[in-house]
Formats: sequence, C-alpha cells, structure tokens
Amino acid sequence: MSRSWRAEEFPAHAKWIEVNDSVIDRLVEGLQRVRFYSPQVPVKEYMMLNVLMTWASSSREIASFLVARAMFRAGHGDVDGAWQDLLICHRLARHAGKSGILVDRQLGVALDGIACWGDIALAQNASMMPGQAIKFARDLKAVKEIKGFADHIDIAERFTYLDFVSHLARGTPRVAKMLELNTQNTG
Repeated sequence: MSRSWRAEEFPAHAKWIEVNDSVIDRLVEGLQRVRFYSPQVPVKEYMMLNVLMTWASSSREIASFLVARAMFRAGHGDVDGAWQDLLICHRLARHAGKSGILVDRQLGVALDGIACWGDIALAQNASMMPGQAIKFARDLKAVKEIKGFADHIDIAERFTYLDFVSHLARGTPRVAKMLELNTQNTG
C-alpha cells in the first residue's frame, strides 16, 4: 500500500489484516528482541550451498503485511500505531541482515526498502503532527545501520567456497552435477 486507507475502501484487505493481526502481533513481540536466531541447516550432503532459508520466503510477506497494516492504521487516525509497524519492519530487515549469508544481507536491504516506502507513504499521507515527525526521525536514527557486504563476503562466502571445493575434492556427486550443468549452460 502506497497510501493510508480505510476499511470501507478495501474490505477484503481489512479482513485480511483482522484475520492475521494476532499472529503478526506475536511476531512483532519476537522482533523486538535484541537477537534473532534462524538456524542454517544444510539439506543435502551437508553442503553450505544447500542451506534451507527457513524464514526468508515469508519475511517479504511479513514486511508487506506490516506496511499494509501501518497504512490501515494511519487511515484510521492511528499514526503512532502505524509508525510502530514500520519501525518493526525496519527491525525485521536488521534481523534478516545479521546472518552470515550474503543472500540474507541482500534480503535485509530489500526488506528495509519495503519499510522505507512505508515511511514515505506515512509522511506524505497521514495527518502527522510535528512532534510525531520529530519522534519518528529520532526512532529511525536509533535503528542500527545495515552493515556493508564486505564482512559477509570475507567470512561466510569464503567458507561457502571452501566447503564447495572440499566437496569437489572428495568427489561429491552433487557438486560434480552442479559443475556439469554450469558447463553445459555456458557453452
């Protein structure tokens, strides 16, 4: 949602928020914690390349829900509640980006982008008081920055590469098949 809205405008969306509200509130409670743990579990042949990203696929949906609910709250005059949803969306992005995997860092940046679009929509469409705007700016400044990609490449991606090479040296069939497919695709 790129603007604040009311239940009468989009009744199906309002029902969707109502149905999922309590589940998201439990998630919000968890996202307010300092640390987040999502185990990286390899699924086949215990390779780091085969790690299941257990929560990554649903995190975009969660971010979209939080922004939609924020715009819904803003449309009903609850600007502070809307801001809390957007702030939690920023926290979701920070938690996603803390993992050692480069893809998770990219996911964190994408989730933060979703939250930023919500910030812009709230600033443009809500009847925000000057004091609220100042508080929201302070809150946002207090959210830690998403660190650069260099650390992830230096550590996690290097270990993923070493893991891949060690499997290659041992003759792991899946690695050989991956290389074979890559050779066929490139010419």
